[in-house]
Amino acid sequence: MTAASITCRSALGRLATVGKRLAPRHIAPRTPVISAVAPQKRLITHDEPNAAPTSRRRLLTATALSPCACAVCVGAAKATERNPVLDRAFATAMAEGMVDYELSIAAVKRRLFPELLNSLPPATADGSVPVLLELGVGTGPNLPYYAQHYNLASGSRATAVDDSIQSDGRNSDGSPEPQGSSSAASRGTPDAALPPLHITGIDPNTFMKPYLDSNLQRSGWPQQRFTWLEGQAEALPLPDASVDALVCTLVLCSVPDVEAVLREAARVLKPGAGMLFIEHTAAQGRPLLWLAQQAFNPLQRLLADNCHLNRDPLAAIQAVVGGGAGAESDVLRFQVEGASLISPHVAGIVWRREA
Repeated sequence: MTAASITCRSALGRLATVGKRLAPRHIAPRTPVISAVAPQKRLITHDEPNAAPTSRRRLLTATALSPCACAVCVGAAKATERNPVLDRAFATAMAEGMVDYELSIAAVKRRLFPELLNSLPPATADGSVPVLLELGVGTGPNLPYYAQHYNLASGSRATAVDDSIQSDGRNSDGSPEPQGSSSAASRGTPDAALPPLHITGIDPNTFMKPYLDSNLQRSGWPQQRFTWLEGQAEALPLPDASVDALVCTLVLCSVPDVEAVLREAARVLKPGAGMLFIEHTAAQGRPLLWLAQQAFNPLQRLLADNCHLNRDPLAAIQAVVGGGAGAESDVLRFQVEGASLISPHVAGIVWRREA
């Protein structure tokens, strides 16, 4: 994740107890509630079942054990100076505490990632392949979606998060995962078998890298098609119009300047390229939850490294990346069951305005 940028994956954090009081007491696991947002040109409005409904208790427990899961929250408030103690703790929390969230969000990711990846241009005659940039790549929770799309060995049997494998490389019973797994990444993949996509992941937290390397191997995504960069989303070390697609999942909650990050995203995207985004937002049509988010936002920012409960970046995404409120985009609004103060989400793909 990138300091002023990168993934707020469980921003509830230490406010889980408050969240329990705000949420209905008896809610069975349900599919994400997806609502229409106007005026989009390519609007997704139909419901889709959740990949693996997750109980509120499991999700609240997971989020309460980790700091704000904005893979860059730690760096966002301290963009000019890294704190190795906080960075190490945050990386561990992201690796071990996000399984339930990923299961809850899987249906949305399975809908959006194929659309983005299908929009990529083909490889050229000289062997050049499209480039995808992921802001705040963190421990690599999105790797299975890339691998699955290209039918790679491990990715073809993964949906979002393998039920039996935790993000820290242990089986669900706590035993170590076998080290000799025969994934494409661990064997080394012949050039002819490489997927026609190169992923560049950027993150300011170097302690994420060992977990990312482990998840690369487990997903089956080949090392030859992945580059890791240490850096921040407000100052991407890439040329203008050099990226064919961009992924930004739970990034914008914690950055000091949302529009600065989006301007950088727009700068590096090629005209017509897509930006996939998933963010938690301020509540809409739920006045009690909205008031609670406003009331606890100062405490959340203090305890969760600048993570905001009351942001809604959709308008800025459409304006800065898409070129206006009527930008061509696919948008979902939905609730993540059990996530309480961060349950309202917005997700979609916005297409970079043609030059």
